[in-house]
Amino acid sequence: MRVVYINLQLATKTLSSTDQGPVELLTSAIASIPTLVHLSPIEVIESEDEQYLASKDLKSVHIAIVDSAFTAWRHLPSVKLICVAWAGIDKLLVGAANNPVVRQARVVRLVDPDLSERMAQSALAHTLTVHREYHTIRTNQSQKKWVRTPTGTLPIPTRKYRIVVVGMGVIGSKVTTTLVRNGFLNVAGWSTSERTLSIATLDSNDSITNILVPVLAGDDALHTLLAEADVVINILPLTEQTRGLFDFDKLKRMRRPHSAFVNLGRGATVVEEDVVKALDDPLVGLDSAILDVFRVEPLPAASPLWEHPKVIVTPHMAALTDYVNSSTVIANNIRLFIDGDENIPGTVDFSRGY
Repeated sequence: MRVVYINLQLATKTLSSTDQGPVELLTSAIASIPTLVHLSPIEVIESEDEQYLASKDLKSVHIAIVDSAFTAWRHLPSVKLICVAWAGIDKLLVGAANNPVVRQARVVRLVDPDLSERMAQSALAHTLTVHREYHTIRTNQSQKKWVRTPTGTLPIPTRKYRIVVVGMGVIGSKVTTTLVRNGFLNVAGWSTSERTLSIATLDSNDSITNILVPVLAGDDALHTLLAEADVVINILPLTEQTRGLFDFDKLKRMRRPHSAFVNLGRGATVVEEDVVKALDDPLVGLDSAILDVFRVEPLPAASPLWEHPKVIVTPHMAALTDYVNSSTVIANNIRLFIDGDENIPGTVDFSRGY
């Protein structure tokens, strides 16, 4: 059974926390599973050039591991399993959303606990940056200003600081849990369906207590949450329903003074021009934005976000895929598929877009 690894930027992309590349790590992970020893060595696809792909004769490929936006699926008509090396699938769907080859395959996105942990760490770091006013302190330093309370008052106690996590899948739930276990107890979530998330944590007496986090759904609930929020953390996937969701109409609803918007999800869920508009509007409570993902990446040099005094730009690094960990997850997904398991974590539902 043939396996291919598709990465159109393989020569320039660092994907591992070791000196081993993704192909070596994937090969090792697959070889460690006895039921996968019959698989052929991983073949690498580094181009969408027609002659290059034709020379590969990919008609008998059954498993594809994808780490680049790829559109030439007609060259892989027999593919049965597509393992996506990211938590989202929007790059896969560029030009392939209705491709019959993709639709006939089982598509599995990456559900990696280590990736979720890194995303949660980024969300916590950004929340602390805003809560403790480090972005303003950094600006004051550049101006040689010694101001111990940049907003004129002490920070709100963490137990009262209102955080709204938008997107409560595996990663959003991990982000919420991490925030709660670090003292941010006033957290709410927003998702496609309502539920309550129970998080075990230690109280001030080191006794285990359960914090109940409400997860709400619907536009009215989102509008209410935005009005209450000190920080909004967006972790939504990109779907037709979420594209451009955070426009000026949504952002202007953030009424709390010194509130912040953090985008760690997908760039196209946010209208970047409207972020600038909201930050510059004195009638809007939004006071800062931390953006890790963008509609066009790398972020163009002409974007006003680069130099806006209330914006922190990070280069899509909140939770990079590390093949040291993810290769094991992908290899296990291949094992589950070959074993006939119908419940592979991260299996994509095209009707929902993720």
